[in-house]
Amino acid sequence: MQAHQTLGAKNYLLVSSSLASAFADYSLPQLIDAQQGPAQALLVAAQQLSTEQLLVLAGDLVCPSLDLAHRLLKALPGSQAAVVRHENYLQPLVAAYQRQALQDLAPEFEQRSMMKLLSRLKVREIDSSQLTSAERGGLEDVDQPEDLLRHRLQR
Repeated sequence: MQAHQTLGAKNYLLVSSSLASAFADYSLPQLIDAQQGPAQALLVAAQQLSTEQLLVLAGDLVCPSLDLAHRLLKALPGSQAAVVRHENYLQPLVAAYQRQALQDLAPEFEQRSMMKLLSRLKVREIDSSQLTSAERGGLEDVDQPEDLLRHRLQR
């Protein structure tokens, strides 16, 4: 992984290089993902940003919950990652991370697996059964055409 300049602004949009032009009109500066998987994208963001915490919400969430985002960030102190466990699976793309912990891993971590990344961090799990109904609603995602119909989303 290459060393990157630390960026000072507070808000960034991390996008795939193949989608960068689609987000050109957004008012947020872009960090371009080199399409090496979410673990590498997260490590690149940790190297380039100056914030202490990184909040990750998957791009396929129907309606991300601000309350869930706050819960993740509040759970982070004392750990290196706060990650939701939903339906018995850790959700590393619904999580908060300590930037320094990711930076410390970056030089030696060349895997693409988010689960392998999590295995190297001190993780605080937040079971979805402990979430409010509004927070759990923020975990709904769209993976298949049937999901679009279920959530009544139109193309």
